[in-house]
Amino acid sequence: MTTVAHPSFFLLCWLLRTASSAFPEEPGPLNFIPTEVVRRHPVFLGRPHRTWLRQEPLHIQRVLQVNRTLYIGARDDLFRVELDIVAGDEMFYSKKRTWESNKNDIRICRMKGKHEDECRNFMKVLLSRQGGLFVCGTNAFNPLCANYTSQRRIIKTNTESEGEEEERIQRVRVGT
Repeated sequence: MTTVAHPSFFLLCWLLRTASSAFPEEPGPLNFIPTEVVRRHPVFLGRPHRTWLRQEPLHIQRVLQVNRTLYIGARDDLFRVELDIVAGDEMFYSKKRTWESNKNDIRICRMKGKHEDECRNFMKVLLSRQGGLFVCGTNAFNPLCANYTSQRRIIKTNTESEGEEEERIQRVRVGT
């Protein structure tokens, strides 16, 4: 005697398979360095007097070394670390520049359905250029770039504006 499986069983199997494919696994890291190698190098902790117990996330996006200076682009922050001033196995920044998205850009980003944590300024481009630093950030999904020199910051925007601090340029997509 043969039995035929109930059609709801097939439907259940199909639903389970579809549901599992709708939630893909988180991709692994692009690069993995063994712990024994990492322990031989200093660790960037952000500001001095930070402890492992009272750590705030750094959200590091890009790193650029220019001579003996390390520039670290993060969420809303650009850090400068002098490599000649490393305290044992820890590194701290010597200078920090905060570059946050303005409230209007954040509001527009949120209206587009983005999560609050996504509507920040993540530094995605760091380039050494003409005695300064060229930096581009996501700026709440409204990208901005700036040239940093020791004297001032010149912001490059994608809209017309007044004054010498800003100028009109096109957006450039970097990466793949």
